[in-house]
Amino acid sequence: MESDVASQDDNVQNPLQEFLLYNQNVKFIECIWVDYFGITRVRKFTLARAAELSNTRGYITLNPSSMACHLDGAPIQEISSPGADRMRPDWTSLRVIGNDPTRAAVMCWYIGKEIVSRNALPAGLLQPQAPYEDEGAPARCPRTALRRILRLSHQAHGAHFQVGFELEFYLLDEPYDPVKHNPDPDDIEPPAAAAASDAVVPTTNNDNKPLPPPPPPPSTQPQRDRKTYWATASSLRGKHGDVVEACVDALEECGIPVDHFQAQKCTQQFKISLGPQEAMRAADSVILATEIIKRVALKHGLYATFFPTPFSNKPSSGLHTHISIHGVSSSACSAYLAGTLFRLPLLAVFGMPNEVSFTRLGGAPDVSEWVSWGTENRNAAIRQIRPNHWELRIVDATANIYLVLATCIGAGLLGIKDKTPLLWEDCKGNPSTMDAFQRIESGINTLLPDGLGVSLKILNSGFMGLDKVLGEGILGFYRLLRKADKHRQDQMGGREVEVFLAKEF
Repeated sequence: MESDVASQDDNVQNPLQEFLLYNQNVKFIECIWVDYFGITRVRKFTLARAAELSNTRGYITLNPSSMACHLDGAPIQEISSPGADRMRPDWTSLRVIGNDPTRAAVMCWYIGKEIVSRNALPAGLLQPQAPYEDEGAPARCPRTALRRILRLSHQAHGAHFQVGFELEFYLLDEPYDPVKHNPDPDDIEPPAAAAASDAVVPTTNNDNKPLPPPPPPPSTQPQRDRKTYWATASSLRGKHGDVVEACVDALEECGIPVDHFQAQKCTQQFKISLGPQEAMRAADSVILATEIIKRVALKHGLYATFFPTPFSNKPSSGLHTHISIHGVSSSACSAYLAGTLFRLPLLAVFGMPNEVSFTRLGGAPDVSEWVSWGTENRNAAIRQIRPNHWELRIVDATANIYLVLATCIGAGLLGIKDKTPLLWEDCKGNPSTMDAFQRIESGINTLLPDGLGVSLKILNSGFMGLDKVLGEGILGFYRLLRKADKHRQDQMGGREVEVFLAKEF
């Protein structure tokens, strides 16, 4: 049988061996990565096999769809070719999974493979990409893209970043099913509609006086839950509160800091805010955290879903992303914000990658559809907490978080490099409810994409300089995949797409 081992070096330090000295109950190693469409994937190894990989600095051979296939598992014909993908574990990322001392997780670099296609591809995608030392291929691996931009920020500007996430999710008594929980109103007939259609409706009473018009038939549209559950003590009592506490305990056992947790905007919706970490560590943490929360909830008989819009009559769930920059001047912070705002429609393509993502815009009270920022303004697309700390509200759990951070940080660094002026005023209101004159006064004149079609047009129109700092390879590859996937989703239909997404998120 062909070996996964790519090379051997007896002098290489062994992080796995050192990790096991302090975690002697570990029996299985889970190699984790996230594909281009934000889906978490896992391959599990016995301790003996993991030790062999670590000792020889070997890589894992995988199905060529390990990083990119359609939601239904079908291969993407535009890039399909014989061969195998390759992953290399980043052994420095080892952590015990939650409060289970027998399992450990390690994140992976995507090495990739040479792409052979029947269709014309950019030349950069046709060339084999050599990996960095102990990393992935620069033109293939989203995790490497983030590492690359973090190195560039330190070398060019002396900057470093802290990142934290707000995890919003529902705890349900049964697996989330978009069809069951959100029946299509067009398929539902009002209860009395059939009987009323043939009935003779009297227009006068016994005294021959006109009667008031009959009431309209009952609406098939679900009524929005107008109650507020934000931070209510009652929501954390009982079973659901116990499960949230168990999730927090498991996260801290894994070394993932938790700042706070609370009930969110609706019954059975909760939020766990992770504490700040170095950017790469934070990205790894949020991937592992969502997986841990799902596993802990399942052990308690509940089902956690991070689906962006699980209910048409209840609040949406986002993955609000906090980014703070350190080691730069106040003027550089202003330019960083300006560079981000200037490219925000493009960044939204990465942060909101699916059609369900866009239903959070405009109608939801916490996500404006306008490019805007405001100090402690949760109605703006970017909320400023401090002049060097911002919350991006255009991200949800279906995104590849490595690409989100790489593009967002890259956009800000381009702002610093170009000394981009901050043309947007500090917004004090809700851009979605302002009139046109008020928005113009605040410099708010650009809409975010409102669907996959618009997103693809933005992606096709250019990378606004991001290719200069991230490389055209990975951005061009992502554009190619999104174009192919959009065509596939159009064939599947919205409901079928939601069903597949619901299984993963």
